[in-house]
Amino acid sequence: MPEDLAIIGFNDIRLAELANPSLTSVRVHMNELGQAAAELLIAQIQDPTMVPGHKIIDTALIVRNSCGANKAGYLATEERRPEETSR
Repeated sequence: MPEDLAIIGFNDIRLAELANPSLTSVRVHMNELGQAAAELLIAQIQDPTMVPGHKIIDTALIVRNSCGANKAGYLATEERRPEETSR
């Protein structure tokens, strides 16, 4: 699959690592995301005139086998010899 299609998931559930090929995923701390959402909602309820805001939540890209990149982040096609990539 990684030679034809790159797939990236979100939330890095345990199953992502166990899948074959293992799923590259964006890891986000859901507790932090939920807390930020609740704080913004409460602030808007307390002050209806408040301009909607946003908050940036830290994430991490967990590179696995589903995106065609190796651990160093290079695409599989970049590492092949020219005779391997010609069709």
